[in-house]
This record gives sequence, C-alpha cells and structure tokens, in this order.
Amino acid sequence: MKSKKNVGAYVRVSTSMQEENDSLKTQISKIESYCELHDYHLHKIYEDVGSGGDDERESFKELQRDIDNGKIDILLVYETSRISRKSNTMISFISNIIEKNVDFVSISQPDLNTTTSTGRLFFTINAGLAQYEREQISSRVKSSAYERAKKGHWMAGQLPIGYKRDEEKNIIIDEVGARQVKNFFTTFIGNQSLKKTADLFGKPVESMRWILTNPFYIGKYRFGVRKNNLHNKKKQRTGEYILVEGSQEAIINKEMFDKVQLYIKGNRALNKKNIKKSNFILGGLIKCSCMKKMYGNGNYVKKYDRLYRSYQCDNCKKKVDADLIEEQIFERLKEFEQLREINDISIDNVELVKSLEVYKNRKISILKEKDRLLTLLLKELIDESEFTKNREKIGKDLEVVTEEISNLEETIKKKEDGSDENFEILVEVSNNYKNYELIDLRELLRMIIKEIVIKDINNRKDFEYDIILEY
Repeated sequence: MKSKKNVGAYVRVSTSMQEENDSLKTQISKIESYCELHDYHLHKIYEDVGSGGDDERESFKELQRDIDNGKIDILLVYETSRISRKSNTMISFISNIIEKNVDFVSISQPDLNTTTSTGRLFFTINAGLAQYEREQISSRVKSSAYERAKKGHWMAGQLPIGYKRDEEKNIIIDEVGARQVKNFFTTFIGNQSLKKTADLFGKPVESMRWILTNPFYIGKYRFGVRKNNLHNKKKQRTGEYILVEGSQEAIINKEMFDKVQLYIKGNRALNKKNIKKSNFILGGLIKCSCMKKMYGNGNYVKKYDRLYRSYQCDNCKKKVDADLIEEQIFERLKEFEQLREINDISIDNVELVKSLEVYKNRKISILKEKDRLLTLLLKELIDESEFTKNREKIGKDLEVVTEEISNLEETIKKKEDGSDENFEILVEVSNNYKNYELIDLRELLRMIIKEIVIKDINNRKDFEYDIILEY
C-alpha cells in the first residue's frame, strides 16, 4: 500500500482580533478539507499571528527547519501571501523548496500546485523570475560596491594592523602598528621563513602570511575576495578579485613588497610536494612540454639495486632523468652572462640591521623569562618538573634566536667588507652542488630560476629545454 504524503500547512493572520481569528479558522478548515479530499496526511499545521513582513515568526522558522530536515513532502497554504509579503523572503523560500524537492500547493491559486504538470511549469516560471530578481539584486549590490571601491573606499570592515580611522572616519596610519608591520617585512626578508617570522612575533603562520601578502600595505586593496551568498547570507571566498587603488597611505614600499611575494612564492612551490620528494631540488620548477609541472619521482629497481630518480609530469606522465638534468642545469647556470648582475643584488643593510635589532630584543625578552622562571622556582611557586619543562623550551628559543643573530651579524659584516661576491659563490656551488644541503640548493635555485621549460622529450635521457631566469 502506497504511503500517504506528509503535508505541512502554514496559516497566518496579522492580528489576534476576532475578524482575523475567523480568518485563521477558515484557513485551517479549508486545509483540512483539502488534505481529506486528496488523501494526504496532515503532518502539522504551523500557525503564526504577526505581520507578513516579519521573517522571525516562530512557526515560520519551525516550518523552514522541518523542510530542511525532510519531514514534509508538500507545503500547503491557503494563499502565498500567508508565507510572506516581502519579495526577497519569497524568493529565498521558493529557492529552498525547489532545492529540497518539496511540492507547493496554494489552495486559492490553482496554478501554484507543483503536484500537477501544469502547476510545475507555472512554478518553474515563477522560480526563474525569482532567480532573475535575485541576480538583479546581486548585480545592483555589486555595482554599487564596485563604484565605491574604485573611489578608494575600504569595504572590508576591520582595518589591517597598522591603520586606524580618525575622527572623520578617514583611514590613517597607526604609528605603533605600522612599526610592527615594517618589522614583520624586514624580518621575513632576513630569514625568508614564514614559520620563523611568525614564531618570533608570536603569531599563527597563516596570519603572518595574510599580513605579508596583503596589498593594503602598498596603498591598494583586493575587492571581491569574498561575496555574500544570497541563499544563506554567509560570506564565501570567490577565488577571484580585482586590485584597486585605496585611499590609504602605503606603509611598505612596492620594491620590498614584491621581494617578499617572490620569496613566499618560492617557498610555497618548494613545499608543494614535500612527501618523500624532498631530495629533488628542481621539483615544481620544471614545466613539461604539455605545460604542466613536473615533480620528483623515485623508482627502486631491486634487480640492479639502484634508485632511478626522475622528474615526472603529473599530466602526461613523461619523465626526464633527474641526475642528468640537475647536473646540466648547474653547468648551464655558469654560462649565463646576465647572472653576473646578481653581484649587484643585495638586501639593504638598513633592513638587515632592523631585523638584527628585532632578534636582539627577542633575546633580551627570553633571558628575562629565564630569570623569572628561576625566581618562581626559588619561591617554590612552581615545582621542578614544570621548571625543567619550561627551561627546555626557553633554551630552544634562545638557541634559535642566538643563531639568527649570529647569521645576521656575519651577513652585515660581509656586506660592509665588500666580500659578498655572489656570482663567484654561485660558480663554487655549481661546481660542488652535491656537497651542499638540498634545502639550501632549492632556495638558491628558486631565487635565480623562474622555470625550466621542456621543449621536447624523446626519452628520459634525451630531451631539450629552456631555462627562464628571474632576472
């Protein structure tokens, strides 16, 4: 025996006056008669007393929850105005009914009955008009927002660190925050590590990435990164945006900002394939002839007791011999005359000195923390196990900071002595690359090479390619 369809009926009157109460009884009576006539199971009648312009009606919200939870097969009303008198609420409600495959019947409007073929057609037309209206609303909102964005108006709520508003709501620089932002950028340029920089300033890595990649700091901002979903009214990432000129003053110059983006881009490419492929120094730099990237792939052949290293395309699966191309790349780098220009490329000593100052201040803070910890132990405010645990952490932090200070001081001294001959260093590394740490080689190559483009592959040892430099 076929089970009866569950009907959820919605009735509403605007006031509790006698005349309206009679209207409520009339609606319920007609709904009950309709269900009996069509052999439907009346699951529940949802009653509200209130304005059709109020979307927070208690029973109306309960009805929506039951629709979302699949408790209703058919929504029955006496007329559509009982649902809402607001067009945007009706648009959203109709869209939700369609999405949940719930039929809709209006007793006083026979054309609005999706249990019949004619009613479904009529309802589809109405839904199409609702979609059109929703898109028109969205288009008008976007157009207005875009015009404001083009004029430099900030549209994203809370301002980034380093900025604040004056009494007239203009965006101005917050000097304290701006100094922090400059320290973030100079420190990152010094160590080229998001994690080290984030740890040093006590911030999550993704927060530090957001700051270091935010064009707001060079006087621009991204419009359209997020948009409102008209169905659930939540913000969603679009994956697309446009860059507009802001009204705010820049904190970071474009040269420094671009340099940071280059380093971050290189680091992300480096980390993209980090599974058991960390011993492939060109992974992600090589682009196959089919224009997809190639990554390291190792294959151990037991018969010959040998590991065959290759760079393989993720798309067409073609391979090139890893040992061969790595050796060739280092030999060819020495032949590029324009690489002699890297002798002129250096980080301004002022930036390095600022980074050094940050690390020295951090070291002072760590030493103070060490003294405080000892004081707590002597006063018996902590036990020895807690003291040992915290002392080990402080020791590790102190070791990292001390090493960074040493590296920065050495770099600054070399630059002052004029002994940093970049091209000669590159030649020395190329001649002895197998003796260097892989991570150092990867970082070096990503600063020099933009990509290696494979033109043709006959077999894994017979291929042609071009090297495209960053400079």
